[in-house]
Amino acid sequence: MTENNAEATPQSPDFSKTPDGVIDDAGNDQSTEAPESDDKPSNEAAKYRRRLRETEAQRDTLTATLDNYRRRDAEQAAEAAGLARGGDLFDAGNQLADLLADDGTVDVDKVTAAAAEVLAQRPHWGAPTPSLDLGPRGRAEAGGPSWGDVLKAAR
Repeated sequence: MTENNAEATPQSPDFSKTPDGVIDDAGNDQSTEAPESDDKPSNEAAKYRRRLRETEAQRDTLTATLDNYRRRDAEQAAEAAGLARGGDLFDAGNQLADLLADDGTVDVDKVTAAAAEVLAQRPHWGAPTPSLDLGPRGRAEAGGPSWGDVLKAAR
């Protein structure tokens, strides 16, 4: 059942390597819309290399976007743990990869522990606690006129 078809076996394209070892296919630069009926192996290989580069660029963009979302989630968790500014968590030297769970999501427990360490080293980075004091209470000090006295005098 095996047939020896020398014509059906594609020839390997001639690649030239740059000094750093990267394959340069500048001579094989064809449009990405190459016709499917073109049987030249070099054109087909160039088409697959372009697709690979486009896919890698898209992957890198999506990875950067995902890391931005993860970082924002970690910063929000750090602010909930007591930091005034969530970005201080990373300014103190923590890495995003160290704050992720096994499934790739932000682990709130790890972020809380890291924020507690940052606050122990730099307590002035903590969020200020709001004062529930609504101002002075009681009567004004004796000796000076009150607002009531001023208004009565104005009449």
